[in-house]
Amino acid sequence: MANDCNELFEKNVNLENMLLEENDKLKETIKNLETIKEKIIEEDKLASIGQLSAGIAHEINNPLGFVLSNFETLKKYMYKFRVALLSYRDFKNSVLNSEAKECLERNELIKNLEDDKSLDFIMEDLDELFNDTEDGLERVRKIVMALRSFARQDQDGTFDEYDINAGMETALLIARNEVKYNSEIEKDLGEVPLIEANSGQINQVFLNVIINASYAIKEKGMDKMGLIKIKTYCDKEYVYCLIEDNGVGISEENIGNVFNPFFTTKPLGVGTGLGLSISYDIIKNKHKGDIKIESKKNQYTIIEIKLPITQQRG
Repeated sequence: MANDCNELFEKNVNLENMLLEENDKLKETIKNLETIKEKIIEEDKLASIGQLSAGIAHEINNPLGFVLSNFETLKKYMYKFRVALLSYRDFKNSVLNSEAKECLERNELIKNLEDDKSLDFIMEDLDELFNDTEDGLERVRKIVMALRSFARQDQDGTFDEYDINAGMETALLIARNEVKYNSEIEKDLGEVPLIEANSGQINQVFLNVIINASYAIKEKGMDKMGLIKIKTYCDKEYVYCLIEDNGVGISEENIGNVFNPFFTTKPLGVGTGLGLSISYDIIKNKHKGDIKIESKKNQYTIIEIKLPITQQRG
């Protein structure tokens, strides 16, 4: 009897050791999967930037082009001012030893010089030139800041105070060149509180949804601009973002698959099929929120994103 008990005890110990070993392996596997998932999210983000890079470059190049043009004009203006200024100084140095008639003649020469160099026009044009240049540089600054905000790595998964309205503006700025040729943007951004969120990840979700909306409108082939409506609002516990487009919509048989990994209705090479799947994971699992989709073929698609204002601890 004692031998049977010892044998049973040894079997239980061995079984327990096996279970502990398998549990350690499972933990390691889960850890590796989390690492892989984070890499996939980063790679999808970088892929989005890569797909939009030509448009982003165009958006930067446009204001940069007229800033450079204005700079060339300013150099010409400064040369003309320098010529006039040297004439004023020459007149000042000679007037003390000159007779009245010679002073009048020199004054007439300076007046003709001002007319020849269009100094009155330059004085009027300078304000507009500086304003345009300042506007162009500000546009470049905003694009670069938006790109830095979107492209930064968020592998630590930290949560900070996040403004969803500012995040939406960042996503729209990055996607502007992709959207502006086929879609008008109608914004109704309400007064919403800051929330606890990972800014880079939520910006990535917004960008994915906006690009999908623009693509759906482009695919519909309308003879006029499509419309993307964006609305934000809140209640006591959550903030909400609704993104609606009047593009091709999603068929009933496909709408249940849109959040599945690698599912896409786009042609080969256009989409990875990961955008909405990653967005679902970011909203549902990482931020304990919700993301829903409603669509009618050839009429509309509405995506509702719901995020808690405060993350639950523990």
